[in-house]
Amino acid sequence: MIEKMVECTVVTHMFSKEISTNKDGSISSGTSFELRPQSVKGVLHYWFRAVAPRVIDITKLNLQNAPKSQREEIEKTYGKSKYPGLMYFEELLFGSQKQKAPFSISVSYDKNSQNLQRLPVNPNNDLNLGNYAHKYALYGLTYKLNKQDREEYLVEHLKPGNKINLEFLVQDEETWNAILSLLKLVSVLSGFGAKTTKGFGEFEIVKFTGQKQGETFNRNLYLNEQNIEKLILEVKKALEEFIGKKDKYSLLVLGETKSEVDYPNLLKENYVLKKVINEVNDFSFLLSKLYSTNPKNLGWYKRLKKSIRYINGKDGYKELKFIAQNPNKKISILNLGITGLPVQYRDMKDKKNMKIFPKLPWKDEDGRKTSVVRILISKSNNKYSAYALFLKSKITENDEVIVESDYTNQKTVVKIDQAKILEKIKELIKTENKS
Repeated sequence: MIEKMVECTVVTHMFSKEISTNKDGSISSGTSFELRPQSVKGVLHYWFRAVAPRVIDITKLNLQNAPKSQREEIEKTYGKSKYPGLMYFEELLFGSQKQKAPFSISVSYDKNSQNLQRLPVNPNNDLNLGNYAHKYALYGLTYKLNKQDREEYLVEHLKPGNKINLEFLVQDEETWNAILSLLKLVSVLSGFGAKTTKGFGEFEIVKFTGQKQGETFNRNLYLNEQNIEKLILEVKKALEEFIGKKDKYSLLVLGETKSEVDYPNLLKENYVLKKVINEVNDFSFLLSKLYSTNPKNLGWYKRLKKSIRYINGKDGYKELKFIAQNPNKKISILNLGITGLPVQYRDMKDKKNMKIFPKLPWKDEDGRKTSVVRILISKSNNKYSAYALFLKSKITENDEVIVESDYTNQKTVVKIDQAKILEKIKELIKTENKS
């Protein structure tokens, strides 16, 4: 195995809760910060899946190329998968129960109290929880020392400027180039930890093994559609070289996937990347411009959600409330613009909660679908800008969602027109003026 290293700098506050195992075997999260190797690997895996359709036809495998002695076993393992090519490809790079991954990760970061902080409500810090826009963006990351306390704290987190070191053990240079290229993509389009779809947890790669003298990787340069395409092609090349090394029977079919892909992906027609907030001097102000809930000055993200709420000229919220109050009455399609699931609405007048989650075909319980809209934040010369990335993917498995509410405590299955929702979001991001 070969040792490799990547040094990163945190760009926006990074949240990743410590995970612990209770006496009864259940898992719970605390308020301390912990960035685990499994989390880093999971993010790399997510973006590998997003870019894979640009590299291979994920729906196919060249089974005729497999040795006769192994063909039946390969068919048994991958034949029932909707995306057999993807399944085989990801096992080559990320391993499975049958084979070990060709790389491993260890993570280290600044741990002293100056860098890991729990922040209370404070008008003088950039994550002021007294600002409702900030609280909206950081939902689920606050706690109280005691139930009776009014003062809330944010969970422990890394601050901008903190260092993260990633150490890799890889089998060969092809594996390293594939992982490094994916990590570069992650640094531009995502981050580590919680709330990455809201612009948190973003990082800059500042040093890496094999870096040539004078070579840098500036994520800000790739935050436009022309240059992100160049980076995607770099990743594609590295993954093709990895396939040349590891796919010894040539089972994978090189070339873009032509059929519909129903998960978030980076096929050209399935993503949009646009700048939505011009340079501002203050990070706190940027958060307000993104997430403000003031009706007279809605933030960009809230304006987007409001626009897709009125698809077909109907108020989706009113339709949702009607369904919540009358679960036995039939509504053919719920015209509510949804970016991700589950989502919870609060009827402030009646003090009732209404929840929507995807109907999974194999079980009747809460499902989760990542938002199709990601906020990306850049910092250059002490000025902040924001970008919106749209990644087309199905919000539900079969156009169905489950509505549950405090009104009746019943669950109702309702159809949504997710194709129209996705096209509306895509067009809004394409045409949105920078503010």
